[in-house]
Amino acid sequence: MSYGISFYEAFIVDLTRVPRRVQNTFRRTLEFLTEHAEDAGGNKVKKLHGYRDLWRCRVGDSYRLIYRVTKDRDRGTVTLVALGDRKDIYDRIGLGPDGPTHEIIREAPELIEEQTTEHTAAAWLMPAVAEDDHAASPDDELPIELTPELLSEWSIPRAHHAALCSSRTEQDLLALSGTVDDSILLRVMNLVWPPALPEIVQTPTRVARSAEELLEAVDESRSLGSFLLKLDEDQEAFVRRFHRIEPKGPWMLKGGPGSGKSVVALYCIREIVAEHEASLPGLRGQMKILLTTYTNSLIKASKRLLTELVAGGSTADIQVETIDRIAARLAGRNGFSLNPVNDSHNGVKSASQRALEKLRSRDASFPFDRRDVPFLLEEVDWVIAGRGIDSLDGYLEEDRTGRGRGLNERQRRGVWQFHELLTPALESQKLCFFSTKQAAALDGAAPQYDYVFIDEAQDLKPVAIRLASKLCKGGKNVFITADSNQSIYGTGMRWRAVADELQFTGRTSILKRNYRTTREIWEAVAQLAPDDDATDSETMAVEPVYRGRWPTIHWYGDVDDWAPALNRFIAQAMREERVGPDSVAVLCPTTKEFDDVVAAVDSRYNAKAMRSRNLDIAHPGVKVTTMHAAKGIEFPIVVVAAAEDGRLPWYSMGTEDTEHLQRQQRLLFVACTRAMRRLLILASADERSPFLENVTDDLWEMDGTVPT
Repeated sequence: MSYGISFYEAFIVDLTRVPRRVQNTFRRTLEFLTEHAEDAGGNKVKKLHGYRDLWRCRVGDSYRLIYRVTKDRDRGTVTLVALGDRKDIYDRIGLGPDGPTHEIIREAPELIEEQTTEHTAAAWLMPAVAEDDHAASPDDELPIELTPELLSEWSIPRAHHAALCSSRTEQDLLALSGTVDDSILLRVMNLVWPPALPEIVQTPTRVARSAEELLEAVDESRSLGSFLLKLDEDQEAFVRRFHRIEPKGPWMLKGGPGSGKSVVALYCIREIVAEHEASLPGLRGQMKILLTTYTNSLIKASKRLLTELVAGGSTADIQVETIDRIAARLAGRNGFSLNPVNDSHNGVKSASQRALEKLRSRDASFPFDRRDVPFLLEEVDWVIAGRGIDSLDGYLEEDRTGRGRGLNERQRRGVWQFHELLTPALESQKLCFFSTKQAAALDGAAPQYDYVFIDEAQDLKPVAIRLASKLCKGGKNVFITADSNQSIYGTGMRWRAVADELQFTGRTSILKRNYRTTREIWEAVAQLAPDDDATDSETMAVEPVYRGRWPTIHWYGDVDDWAPALNRFIAQAMREERVGPDSVAVLCPTTKEFDDVVAAVDSRYNAKAMRSRNLDIAHPGVKVTTMHAAKGIEFPIVVVAAAEDGRLPWYSMGTEDTEHLQRQQRLLFVACTRAMRRLLILASADERSPFLENVTDDLWEMDGTVPT
């Protein structure tokens, strides 16, 4: 049997810590394991007593590689866990004379053999030890002396050796921030305190093709984010649908936050390309695939990972674009010259006010007034233009289930009258809604792709999904990922109504594991999810894989209170999670909070405010952005700012309706589920957000001026 290679992210720390001669031996060892991972006939490899699937392999005379072996069908996987000197590696993985230590049995039970023994039973009978009881103090001496020779072995630039070697405690190291580059400082701290087994298995598992790729991560010429996440058995089962030439859809993949829907879509693209090019080499250049979604940040992330998935040598034409960019190109070819804007544009606001005034002057009993303008604009954008409705009769008959605000026939006629006045008024200013441009593109769209993948479809308008579907040859090879619980724009649509050809019966799968958010964060954040008809109970019932600390709500009175709390949380979270400022995101309800947040963040953390169109995930500091912009992205540490009534939710004329509040609450839920390891909500104690009424102190750490 042959074995593929995967690794826990924490393994890179171990590979960095060992001498270069050991790294060279590791290359040969890994080649051996791809064929002989379970070859226990000699003394080179050995299964570890008491562990379910944990093995060790000799790496030279003095070092040992710890790895897991899993099997699926006719192929196995070697997952690299730890690498270290034989004198201390077994202590790190918790292997004692009787097998796994009590701490390992309690903290990483998934690694232990199912058979119950006196030893394992005793572990569960022991009283739990509070986490803070054995937490290290920043004033403790370093567990290893930093020397120029050791730092050179770790590839630390010589310019930082003197400062680092003068450090005797963790506090000394932390004090070097600003003097020593934060990325270097973080690297040293991770190397000084290598993670124990329970911490290792709480890090994501990624796929590697060779030892060379792993060593590229050691010298930082390759980022961890460029390695693909490993699929679990459910994800792999879905991808296997594409292990044949010309698999037929359409397909729909549902799943909650962190379930890996987007990653699975990328793997499916890889399978299509691989099968096509292996079986039809003469037609290699004719395969065309489109991957589309609605945000630039998702597009950037997908492009990067596709580069890894579909390696060099492929001639498949894979295009990755937002649906708005596609619509702009196609509509332009049709001579459509209007500029798309959203309903906050000044031209839209003034035109809508004039249209409403004209309608009310004609009929004093017109069923809407100025407070209803936001609702009217959204109804025109999302329902009339967004669903491609071109007649009053069509609008009167349209199923609006899920829109949150019912309309009788008279009110629908009023909406249509508003639409008939607003549309030409916008056109006179060369303006339109994005959905109008998408509809114009749809009219002239022609099939050109063999497969179309639509990611995060819950926040695309129906006309946008119809446009993407129409670009697919035959209309059947369409793949959609969606989770209505993460819809932050509130489409209120039924999937089958999107397009007659999209019949998902028998081709819908649900992913039920959460690989992003810890169990503690997920259980707490579930209290924030809207409880309404749009909630999908299937994708809420996910099982978090990782464990961690409970999230925190800091109740503040004013900026003098929340700013220090913000910096205390960032400092402590970075220290405990062993990450730098680039792993922190502060998510705001709107851009109005940007200046206050950036000014409040300690200057050492290099905070930068970024809108959606210029969101730079690689920025070497704290990212300050909106909750909308962070959709589809994840961060180890997340702070949700300005959770106060009037900001979250925000109100404007006509927006106090139920649907608006549900959408704002879903936005908060989605923002919190961006957090992987640590979460803080900064919440006003005086202007308490109604979204926080249900939070309880058994699932949240509370500090500050806690409301009574």
